[in-house]
Amino acid sequence: MFSPHLLAIWQLGSGVMLWWAAAAALPLLIHLWTRRQFRETKWAAMTFLLAAMQKHSRRIRLEQWLLLALRVAIPLVFALALANPQQVGSAIWNTLTGQGRTDRGHCLLVIDGSFSMDFRAAGVSRFDEARRLASEMIDQNPQGTGYSLLLMGQPTQTIIGDPAFEDNDVKQELAGLSLTHGGASLLSTLTAIEQALAEAEKKYGVLPQRRVVFFTDLGKTTWGEVSSPECLQRFAALQQKGISCSLVDVGQAGADNSAITELVSESPWITIQDPTTFRVDLSNERAAGASSSAPQRMIVALYVDGQRVAEQRVDLPAGGRASVPFVQRVETAGEHVIEAVLLDDQLPVDNHRWRWINVRRALSVLCIEGRHGEADHLLLALRPQQNEAARIEVRRATESELIEGDLSKYDIVALCNVGRFSQNEGQALRQYVERGGNLLVLLGDQVQPASYNEILAAAKPLLPAKIGELQRGNDLRIDPLQYRHPLVAAFRGHQRSGLLTTPVWTFHQLQPLPGANAALALSTGDPVLLERSFGRGRCLLLGIASSPLSLDRTVDPPRPWSTLSTWPSFPPLIQEAAAFVAASKDRDRTAEVGQPIEGEFAGTLPRPIVILRKPNYGATAGSEDRLAVTDEQGRTRWVVPGQTRSGKYEIHSPAEGEPLLASFVVNPDTRESNLERVALEQLPETLRATAATESTATAGQFGPPKTWFRELLLGVFGLLLTESIVAWHLGRGVR
Repeated sequence: MFSPHLLAIWQLGSGVMLWWAAAAALPLLIHLWTRRQFRETKWAAMTFLLAAMQKHSRRIRLEQWLLLALRVAIPLVFALALANPQQVGSAIWNTLTGQGRTDRGHCLLVIDGSFSMDFRAAGVSRFDEARRLASEMIDQNPQGTGYSLLLMGQPTQTIIGDPAFEDNDVKQELAGLSLTHGGASLLSTLTAIEQALAEAEKKYGVLPQRRVVFFTDLGKTTWGEVSSPECLQRFAALQQKGISCSLVDVGQAGADNSAITELVSESPWITIQDPTTFRVDLSNERAAGASSSAPQRMIVALYVDGQRVAEQRVDLPAGGRASVPFVQRVETAGEHVIEAVLLDDQLPVDNHRWRWINVRRALSVLCIEGRHGEADHLLLALRPQQNEAARIEVRRATESELIEGDLSKYDIVALCNVGRFSQNEGQALRQYVERGGNLLVLLGDQVQPASYNEILAAAKPLLPAKIGELQRGNDLRIDPLQYRHPLVAAFRGHQRSGLLTTPVWTFHQLQPLPGANAALALSTGDPVLLERSFGRGRCLLLGIASSPLSLDRTVDPPRPWSTLSTWPSFPPLIQEAAAFVAASKDRDRTAEVGQPIEGEFAGTLPRPIVILRKPNYGATAGSEDRLAVTDEQGRTRWVVPGQTRSGKYEIHSPAEGEPLLASFVVNPDTRESNLERVALEQLPETLRATAATESTATAGQFGPPKTWFRELLLGVFGLLLTESIVAWHLGRGVR
């Protein structure tokens, strides 16, 4: 039987000429008209003739039908010749036997999806231009060409893997492509190309014509590795297999771009009490060869939860940087999204930057005292002004609060010279920190190192160090370790703050665990302030007593371990520690493209499913995904994989009304803001030649199909000659 692909191997150069085939009806009409002109009349003399002719009637009828068929075929074949039929593929037999696809071409369309492709010249983005040119290439290729479609990104997305032989299907996939808001990896793309070619070879064998066509702006962040040995080796391997590579350049030389590179809050935590300064950092990437070096007057707007609240103008130097401060007060507690927008720029993606913030009524701290009065100096350092409008709320409690209370209500839990822990108390502290809480452990003379090490520093340690024996010395001093840690960076240049002159006589020796970072040490080299991440939270451990109640009774008279708690440097040190952990807690809802993000909220859902609403982009409405969540002891935890587009994302309950449960923001990777291009000289020879000389129409076009015009025209002459001979033969027989 005929393969369903038989018709797909033909295309017509001028299909409208097939209308001439209607002339084939003329011989039939003449034949029918001639039959109507005769009227049958019975005649006695003809009876003998009819009897004689009946012996030859079948032969005569066949001769007449043959002559009629020849006369009908002449205009049909002539019309087909005028339509210029073209054969796609060279083995009709393979097509008839179901193997016709093995003679088709395979074209891999590779579209650059990095966000520099959103740069717009005359209102048209490079990405849209690439899709248009790819669609145009499909129209100009022979019918029956197979296409694979890849979108360059991190990682590269395979849109069509197995070759698709229906042009309209490929065009629909092209039209549905979405630009990513990150960069692209050339090595990842080459891996995807090799996989697509290998899969096509398994399914269809080695197709006789295979070509890879890149549609790109040749951005340096994507193509900078093209001259690396690995990339050159891979391009050479493709060429050795007979796979040609070509490139369609949709970029523009000398394109400038301005971008928002950062949006940060100057306050480590934000409360409804105080105005907050949001700093917007701008940069201008001046292309090589740009003519103007004058500063650009830019407009930067600030939005809070989608409402425009402020606007400033700034002169951005060509190829330079600028910062714009916005002082804004957020008057309601809870989750909010701050957005900075740069107006009037040709690359829209990096004109936006988001920051998720958690606005508190105040920073909440719970102090667990090992004995009464241990937290007095800590409370005074955290809240030096005892008024209702304080930015930090402090509550003191006993050890029973670790089991009986709800630790999740507090931003920081401080353990002040607590002697020992039970297994349940240790488990409660682990869960609290793992879910995003922050633990401040202040040691003292009541601490039992064995209990701490067993409960909090054993398998999967919560503490940043194991606690060793007590150490004593005479007039030891604190070493800030060159102020490398952000917790003590504020003391740089303030030697008179008292931090360096704090006398220390007794301390717990700390043995750092993997992942621990030292912020302070003693003049002996022993670390005394360590921090370490645990889950989504953080733990700080101070080996010096934070209260004068801890005494060294081995000397007479007993003396305090140190004067740290009464020294002028103690309040700013504790404030910086609180700021450090508070800032760490709020960073987990602001991510970059490609980074996974997670969170949790109180309560459970009837079904472990939530709705993830993605942001709108331009006129394109955001889509929705169903997201599985997990129940962890009365709290719902969600994890969102890395996203490809920037903006505000919302997590809603599937219940009636779809209430908002949580939100987070994703920012673009601003490395793509630099529109610098690679030089053509850096490209492999095959790409360099096509990028420099080949037109778009020929970059991915296969060899011209075989045309049958001459053969069909010869057939017309043959039919005319045959018709004349047959008519002459029949006419001679009649005479």
